[in-house]
Amino acid sequence: MTKSQENIKRSQEFIQRIMKERFGQDVPDEDLERAARDLCDAIPGREKEAA
Repeated sequence: MTKSQENIKRSQEFIQRIMKERFGQDVPDEDLERAARDLCDAIPGREKEAA
């Protein structure tokens, strides 16, 4: 696993833990990935990745 992949995985685990502890919600990996893509797409000037 590359360093970037490790960072992404740790970030997902952190967000999932906080959502569970503070809000009592389970957030599936797929939902986090979709939210991250949506957030990146909303950043002005960011070039879209080729499909």
